Amino acid sequence: MESVYRSNRLTAMTLAVVAVYVLIAATTHLVVLGILPVMLSIRAVRRRELFAPFALVGALAAVLIAVSALSHG
Repeated sequence: MESVYRSNRLTAMTLAVVAVYVLIAATTHLVVLGILPVMLSIRAVRRRELFAPFALVGALAAVLIAVSALSHG
């Protein structure tokens, strides 16, 4: 049996990238559009990872935060 991390590697990477994006946006007010999390989450879905929906939600949140910050900033 594979570990949770191994079977959901792309999901974990997506959530880590989203966390870094949000941290950068919060501390430096530098907004980066979330193309990397979106691409990673799509790959997680294609690999049928168990927690891929969390990757999709995280990637969507990164994009929404970026668009919101750009429209208000």
